[in-house]
Parts: sequence; structure tokens; C-alpha cells
Amino acid sequence: MTKIISNNPFYLFYFTIHELMKPFSLCLMLAFILPNYILFMIYDFELQQALPDFHQLIKEKKSIDDFGERNDYIPNIQQNLENLEIIINKNTYINPDNEINQKYCQNSQCKFLFVYSNSEPETKTNVQFINTFAHLANKLNRTLVLTNVGTSRIDSCNKFPFEFYYNIDYLKEKFPNLSLISQDNFQFWTNERIEKPNFHYLHLSSSSSTSSTSSSSNSSNDVPIVEDIQLDNDGGDINCLKNFEMNYNNFNPYQKILFRSDLLLKSSYRKNISKFLISNLKNSNSEILLIKNEINKEIFPSHNNNNNNNNTTTTTTTTTTTLSNPYSDSINHETWKINVALEPFVAIYWKMIDINDSKILLDCAKKLINTLKILKENIHYNNIYLATDYPVSLDFIQSSSSSYSFSYRQTRHYRRAIHLLNTTMTINTWYSLNAFDKIIKRKENLEEFKGKGITNILDKLVCTSSDYFITAPSECTLKSSNNFIKDIINVREKLYYDYDNQKIQNIISKW
Repeated sequence: MTKIISNNPFYLFYFTIHELMKPFSLCLMLAFILPNYILFMIYDFELQQALPDFHQLIKEKKSIDDFGERNDYIPNIQQNLENLEIIINKNTYINPDNEINQKYCQNSQCKFLFVYSNSEPETKTNVQFINTFAHLANKLNRTLVLTNVGTSRIDSCNKFPFEFYYNIDYLKEKFPNLSLISQDNFQFWTNERIEKPNFHYLHLSSSSSTSSTSSSSNSSNDVPIVEDIQLDNDGGDINCLKNFEMNYNNFNPYQKILFRSDLLLKSSYRKNISKFLISNLKNSNSEILLIKNEINKEIFPSHNNNNNNNNTTTTTTTTTTTLSNPYSDSINHETWKINVALEPFVAIYWKMIDINDSKILLDCAKKLINTLKILKENIHYNNIYLATDYPVSLDFIQSSSSSYSFSYRQTRHYRRAIHLLNTTMTINTWYSLNAFDKIIKRKENLEEFKGKGITNILDKLVCTSSDYFITAPSECTLKSSNNFIKDIINVREKLYYDYDNQKIQNIISKW
């Protein structure tokens, strides 16, 4: 065999390489094994330093068993065993909820403020949410849950995300340090948590001075009344909270806070109750502040002197002066398209639903037509835009029959008034101008367009930006406080007086 190898150059080369690789392989193995061995020895040494001396413990235990003495050593032994358990747990257990919290809050601990139900509709709701609850979350250093919206309300039962109505960037601009999370992501967080999060339930409500004076001490000062309550788990107060996997146990605090409704307009009272809320909630360890709000006014006093009641801030361009608003880009885009299509134009707001006497609607329509004819002679306008709470198409009238308390006889008066307007002059509405044409085609979104909801916001913005704005006299509309008109007046006054916007021909007029 040796002779064959020596006579064959190939085998000789192979044999030489094979012999040379042996020491190289040995070095390679040592390069991998030796560092790991050193690391293991270092770890074992550090662990031995941290662990108690078991030989000493055994000796002490034996000494106690043999002699029944040195009872003072027993607590020390127990403590050492507890320390051993802590060391083992720290080295082997990682709480998965910390990773879940880090995923959604960028922190090992999450603290949220979730207004799951807000009773007030648009246009008050955006003022409350931004000026009250965003402000409160910011003060308490909690992440604000951006509750879903729909049918002109902020409510967890609605299906549209917060940005369907509102501009999140506007909110971030007002509160740059405020953390935000969508309702969907908040729900995912509760579902993924192994140990379900606890909460502090707050029901914010108001009462008159007479009904809130159950104790003389409370009636003589500005301190809100705090009552312990029970949450109705069969419905009612529970709303859509069943979609969120929280820890519904008897140890969560359930409270109702009553504010004096007759004092909420006073800034001094709002200042006192805002301090009360912050001081009582800032040290709460609950992971969620769960709020049901029935207050129809701002709780916090205005913290920015540049903000008016409808949450607008001013921005100046080279061509005109405009006011930004808290609404979404899609709503503002539809407003811009209508302005371009109609300008110059007159906007009419007619709230006719639930009028006391529907028989006078036809006379009101005739009076409106005469006003428009006179207006045409005095100012130059090309088009008319009608904002109304009455369904603006036959499709909506038929599908909304259950939504409005119309009898056939009442419906006849409404239809006659609208028909007279349409046959006398061209009346434009959001529907006739195909606003939100992509969204409205989906059947599941039909409810949003039955006179309330996103179209209500669009009507407000169009009326605000119109060249001339008129509304119904008291006998032709429902007599009630109308925040819709108040918001329009506030912005138009600012544009007309403070910024000299030449487009605005009047603030408001009645026909």
C-alpha cells in the first residue's frame, strides 16, 4: 500500500494534505470551545457569588435539628431561600405583557384615557374631545385613545375611525407631547394582553344646583360630587365595551362625578374642577381611565388665548386669509371642490325637521324665493347652496322613514316646500354635487348620509365659506339653541372683521 502511494502522485498529495489538516482542525475546535468554556466559568463564578452557601445552610439546619437551638437562624434561612427563588425567576422569566406594552405604547407600562361614550353630537363634540379630554390626557401623561366616529358622534360603537371626521395632525399640533392610539390598536392591545388590564371607570355628568345639594357642604362650594356606582354589565352603561378585553372585577373603582351645570359657564368654576380632576387622577395606577361623558360644555378653561370656541386657528396666505379647522383632509377637500364649482354663491341653512307646524313650510319657501330674487338684484351671485336636515334625495327619504317621525300628511308639506324651491331656481346640495361619491356608493355607509354625520360637517364648512349666508326666520324653523349656526357666525365674524376677507359679504341674514 505504501508503494502504491509513493508511486502515485495524486495519492501522495492527498495524504500530505490530510496529515497537515489534523493540527489545523484541532486549533479550530479549540477556538470554538475555549471561549465558551471561559464564559461558562465566569457565569458560574458570578452565580455562586449571588447564591447562598448551601453547605452552611445544611449545617445550620442540622444544628437546629440536633440541638433544637439557634432559632434566630430560621428567618435567615427562609430569607435566603426566598432570595434564591427571586434570582432564578429573574434569570428565567420574562413577562410577555411587557413586550406587548412596548409594542403599543413604546413603554413597559401602558396608561390610556379612553372616552368610550360621548353624548354630545357635532359640533360640540370636537370642542369637548380636543379641549377637554386631549387636554386631560396630556396633563395626566396618558395616551389618548382616538375613539371611533359616526352619525355626528364620537362613540366606541361607531365603525369609522377618528380620522374619518377629524385631522389628527391638528390634534398633534395643539398637543405636541400627547401620545395617541387608534381605537382599533387599543382593542388589539386589550386582546393580546395575557393579564387583562384594569381600569378606573368615570361617569361625568351634571346636575342643577338644587338637585346636587344633597349635602350642605357640597352646595356651598365648587367641589364636584363623587359617587360610587355599579356598572350595568347587561347592557346600558356597558355600551360596546364587550369588544375590549379588560379585567371586569369588583376591585375596579366605579365612580360618577357630578358637576354644577349652572356654574359650567364660569371660567373660575371650570378652573377649580379641572384642578380637582387632575389632582385626583394623576396618581391613579389603573391602566385605563374609562370615561362616559354626558357634560355638554367644556370642563377645562381655555388654555390657548388664540383658540376660539370652534377650535380654529388662523393662517395667512399670499392671496387670502383663511382659518384652519379640526376636520379631516377629505372633508376639507370636498368643501374646496364645492366652493370652486359654485362661487360666488349664497348658502342657505334651513333646519326644518320637527318644526312645530309643518303646514307653514310652503309659505316659508315662498318667502325664501322672494328674498333670493331681491338679493340677486343687490349682490352678484351665480349659485345657491342649500344645507338642511331634511333628506336631500328620494332614496334617503324612503330609506329614512324609520329615522324621522313623519306621517304621510307631514311628508307632503315638506315635499311641497322642497319641490317649489327646485322648480323655481336651481338648488344645489352636497348630494346634487356628488360629494363623497366614492364613500356613499357602499351600502354599509348609507346610514352615515341620512341627514346627520359627515354631511353635516360638510354643510357647516360650505356655509362658513359662502359669499352670502342666510338662514330661516324663527317661525320657519325649530326654536332651539343651534350650535351649527353659532360656529358659522364665529368664523365668519373673524374672517370679516379681523382678517378683512373680501369674499365674505355678510355674517348672517334671515329671509
